[in-house]
Amino acid sequence: MNPRKELVMVSNAGSSAGAAPAPLDEQIAFILDHPAMSDWLKRALATALDRSPTEVLNDLEILNQVLRRRADLVLAGANPAVGTSSTFDRPVDPDV
Repeated sequence: MNPRKELVMVSNAGSSAGAAPAPLDEQIAFILDHPAMSDWLKRALATALDRSPTEVLNDLEILNQVLRRRADLVLAGANPAVGTSSTFDRPVDPDV
């Protein structure tokens, strides 16, 4: 038996082998305290807690699209600087 405490993370779409999801505060504390979690993730989570939920959701969507696309390109052996996308194929205007 593994004495290490594990956190069951369950998405809204389904369940995990009959295990009940941990309460949200417990999940957050687990992530913030876990030594294997990246400092980047811990900082992002900690700062997101003080922000508007709408801003957090918008930022999450942008990060998901951009970082997922970059990861797919890197894993496929492509240079992410020259990849193409139907969503983000135009330069961002910094004055807008």
